[in-house]
Amino acid sequence: MLSSEQVASNNPIEDDLSRHVIRNHNGGIDKAFFGVFDGHGGWCCSQRVALELAPSVATELEQVKDSHDIMAVMEAIENGFLKLDDKIVNQTVQQVLEFPSRPLACSSLLPAISGSCALMAYIDVKEKDLYVACTGDSRAVMGVREPSATSKSGHTWKAVPLSFDQTGRNRWEVRRLQEEHPGEENTVVMRGRVLGGLEPTRAFGDARYKWTKEIQERVFQLFPSYRQPHRNYHTPPYVTAKPVVKHHKLRPEDRFLVMATDGLWDKLTNDEVIQLVGDLLDGKTGQEKLVLDREEMKSIKGKLQAIQGVITGKKNEQNEESEELTPANLPPKGPASQIRQFTFKDQSNASTHLVRNALGGGDEDQLAATLSIPSPMSRVYRDDITGSRHVTNRKQYSTATTTAAAGGKTVQAPATKNVQGNFKVETYISKINDPYTNLAFEEWLFRNSDPSTYILFLYRNSKSVIIGRNQNPFKECNLKLLARDGIPFVRRKSGGGTVYHDMGNTNYSIMMPREVFDRRTNVELICRALHELDIPASVNERHDIVVDGKKICVPVRL
Repeated sequence: MLSSEQVASNNPIEDDLSRHVIRNHNGGIDKAFFGVFDGHGGWCCSQRVALELAPSVATELEQVKDSHDIMAVMEAIENGFLKLDDKIVNQTVQQVLEFPSRPLACSSLLPAISGSCALMAYIDVKEKDLYVACTGDSRAVMGVREPSATSKSGHTWKAVPLSFDQTGRNRWEVRRLQEEHPGEENTVVMRGRVLGGLEPTRAFGDARYKWTKEIQERVFQLFPSYRQPHRNYHTPPYVTAKPVVKHHKLRPEDRFLVMATDGLWDKLTNDEVIQLVGDLLDGKTGQEKLVLDREEMKSIKGKLQAIQGVITGKKNEQNEESEELTPANLPPKGPASQIRQFTFKDQSNASTHLVRNALGGGDEDQLAATLSIPSPMSRVYRDDITGSRHVTNRKQYSTATTTAAAGGKTVQAPATKNVQGNFKVETYISKINDPYTNLAFEEWLFRNSDPSTYILFLYRNSKSVIIGRNQNPFKECNLKLLARDGIPFVRRKSGGGTVYHDMGNTNYSIMMPREVFDRRTNVELICRALHELDIPASVNERHDIVVDGKKICVPVRL
């Protein structure tokens, strides 16, 4: 991944993205998986799909005997999508209903009750095969450079879409749903939405459109806030996670692939996106106005200035009374074609370049005003935006492995882990033994501290079982024993496995900039501290800390 960018409208952001690679014995990349995930109804589903979809698809691809069998590869990708969705929606709810517990229902069912679109690109580097799998309304577009005798540069940029939006406004999707639910032709899609409610016709999660009525009624007893089924709910499931998979043989003229959630495509067309990235690669700088409707621009800028006045408390010069900030008086959501004033400021990150031009381009006032609209009002004018640009030829691909995505930005990986200079170091020691409080504070530190600061957090928890974000409590815990002994199990938002804590455990968290992270250096730091206490600790080849051959600490990177 050469570049990526995320801008939140929801709080917290519901979009996510992923990058997974499979390397050969020489360390080169054999296969790569890139994904963008547009969540709705919360972030729980998109986060889980971002973590688990590529491994699920990779497992299915291992069963394909001939990588040249395009249909077999496409079927494997479909199976990877469907099996993960079944795990999220059906397997989890059956386990919850067998062992009903309100806290368990809350933590385990949120990925099923929320939903997520998924767009994944799978690249077989050796064979130069690209597969794009789309579930929902995120979009992938290839940037193709074609020779041109009339262009000053000697070439032009062409946008080649590799997916199509799967919504209730797509007539092919409407026809598919009507054929799958005979007798419900007038209700299966209403107002461009499935059963009048959900805009994408394919998605992960969204169990409200997949579970039977009987299951939904039982879930409602555990989850009183869970909404009852739709009035015209007769023959579920109405929504599927089955992707539409497209194969594309990579050619020399295929220069880059743009993948983004619908927040970007609401503002820019396919052609605009590819031209913006192509011009950036050609070295264009400065600003460019393609079409400028002055009346439209004046109207939108006036409304944005009024919104800024409401947010800052300043009155609009043309309106002495600041109007209340409500969805009714926000500027209408619409494509960026109303104003085409592009800028080429972000030379180092093509994804940031796209987001800037989607939200304001060369008009800094409009950009600032658009980003100033707070959540949830911002959702009326702009969605969460996640975009990434990937190279698509082998030579460039090897270059992409020297960068690492961090917080939506691309950071150049350092040549060495030895960091020179002065850095701020903070140490926190908790005097509280409550696992909920300690894990919440750890998460707060991670989210709110200066990213250039080195942080050490030490704490002890009372008796409890700490379960990782994606661990299955039914397989990892003896839930009946925990309930009998009154021992809480606490799910942490970050990763990790399932571990038992008590006052005999000392837990530590080390937080540092991603680009200087080194697992062995961190565990050796702990070993040196243990040596000061005359404890003969050492680090094995798996980076576990051992004493007398027995493992006493298993560091986990989260």
